[in-house]
Amino acid sequence: MRRVQVTEHSCGGLAAADVMRKLLYCKKNNIEWHIDSDFKHYNLLLVTVVGFEIKDKFVKLIKRLAHAAVNLEDIHLEDEVKCENCQYYPTTWYPSTDKERELTRRLINEERSSPIRINIK
Repeated sequence: MRRVQVTEHSCGGLAAADVMRKLLYCKKNNIEWHIDSDFKHYNLLLVTVVGFEIKDKFVKLIKRLAHAAVNLEDIHLEDEVKCENCQYYPTTWYPSTDKERELTRRLINEERSSPIRINIK
């Protein structure tokens, strides 16, 4: 299982988890996510994405990942969590209605011969 956390927030707290986030934090908003089209991964079965939003860049990233991880069975999508240091809680584009959740599932699974189970918390 892999867990990916996506956030636009960075505060001054220096808890151990925050140190890692600060090292990986990028101020650039228009990052191009690239996964080589020839790359295949056979052991990845579950991916959890924390901070998912209904935006084209997120859907494209997950579709590319699902294409590369040929045995991927489950994707868990989670909203961004409240910052433990400063109590920041972002306004997000997380799929909150049944209609948005179903649309998200269809967008990710379109053009797939076998659909991936998508759990939206």
